[in-house]
Amino acid sequence: MARLSSRRAQDQLAVDDLYLIALAKQGDPTAYDRIVRRYYGFVRLKASSYFLVGGDSDDLIQEGLVGLYKAVRDYRDDRQASFRSFAELLLDMRDRDRLLRAMHGVNIVVHAAALKQVPACEYNPMEAVKTNILGTANVLEACRRCESVKAVVVATTDKCYENKESRHAYKEDDRLGGHDPYSASKACAELLAASYRDSFFRDSQVRLATARAGNVIGGGDFSEDRLIPDAVRAFSRNQPLVLRKPQATRPWQHVLEPLSGYIALAEKLLAEPRGGFDCAWNFGPNEDGNATVAELAERFAAHWEGARIEHLDLNDGPHEAGLLMLDNSKAREKLGWAPRWSLDEAVHHTAAWYKQWLTAGSALDLMMQQIQAYFGKA
Repeated sequence: MARLSSRRAQDQLAVDDLYLIALAKQGDPTAYDRIVRRYYGFVRLKASSYFLVGGDSDDLIQEGLVGLYKAVRDYRDDRQASFRSFAELLLDMRDRDRLLRAMHGVNIVVHAAALKQVPACEYNPMEAVKTNILGTANVLEACRRCESVKAVVVATTDKCYENKESRHAYKEDDRLGGHDPYSASKACAELLAASYRDSFFRDSQVRLATARAGNVIGGGDFSEDRLIPDAVRAFSRNQPLVLRKPQATRPWQHVLEPLSGYIALAEKLLAEPRGGFDCAWNFGPNEDGNATVAELAERFAAHWEGARIEHLDLNDGPHEAGLLMLDNSKAREKLGWAPRWSLDEAVHHTAAWYKQWLTAGSALDLMMQQIQAYFGKA
């Protein structure tokens, strides 16, 4: 009797999930909030079990909540699985068998999952290895075993280069390296992808490319130790934004810039499998996107009344590059891709998203408007 009651409860939960998911997809913010409250313990448990050490930290749980959001966005009731089972597939990319099941019938795979904060990787380097290197190996192995996959884009980072801290904008054939665990793990992911391309995919239907983007900004990022999310938290509480390394230079860009590059690259891999697109690509900003942390913070603060900024310039934290730039000429010339928004436009759209979110406006509607504005811009 107890087992029957438990099964009925599970069936009712599945029905409730479908109802809330339908509302969330229609833009009802309270529906998504209810799903988050319902599955928060589930996400927390998954974060703890997948990442082991430090699994309860906010940044790892936030990664799980991002996966939960993606599950809500992509779930269809004709998938032969419950929402909970489907969500599990998106919450860990280190389970090769689950990845293989998730890829069934898929032609294009874009691998962008990672443990990506430099401080988090410095604190727990073994998790950087497990997630960024072994996780990538699992994705590639699943692609190799899945008969439907034809195009794979592995997103790494501009930090995969051996950084000489010079004014040189790195090109795709520059030497890879990594001073810190995060950078090194991403350089290893690049080497691993190249080895799979040469060993397994050259004579197969699969075409594999890697993509290296700059520092992205845009709505929806709530991670710790990232400039814009830290600024939003500080300014919305009438607190000063404290900059650790204000003079560090980065290639800043709106998140839609590299995403559009990944899509263009995947389309080329699928449409022209012998076109020579299965290699490494930079999707960085134009020269005006290269700015110091302090410069970007000041531009963002200009959109917030009463915003204050303090400079610390700490030297005792985890290593972070002082100067880093990307050369995007290859993507311009061979893919026809180019950045569409200037840095000021990227900052404007980013600030608008967070302001709407803070006033309980429809962040989803604004996001769709920004996507339409981005692709509508000549």
